[in-house]
Amino acid sequence: MPKEALKLVLSFESEDQGFQPSEHNLSAEQAIDLVRHIASEGRTAKVIDQTSRHKTLDLTRCRPCKKSAEEATYGGTQPSGDEQKQKHQEGEPESE
Repeated sequence: MPKEALKLVLSFESEDQGFQPSEHNLSAEQAIDLVRHIASEGRTAKVIDQTSRHKTLDLTRCRPCKKSAEEATYGGTQPSGDEQKQKHQEGEPESE
């Protein structure tokens, strides 16, 4: 029997204007339940396929979760801190 793929759920946080990890190492059924719960609160969620089990239990310290959240937020084109600072100083919005 094939091993079930693990899922990461990201939720969109309006105060941060970006995705944050909600839970990782979930089964497909658990991920669907969590997405429904997040949606019932009026928030957006995404499910990401994990390539392997994430070892850390603390989502705030999980590098694969952070990377997936950044990619979901910025589409893989996150501006550097210097670019964000320069845009802010020039009066340009930080996000497009």
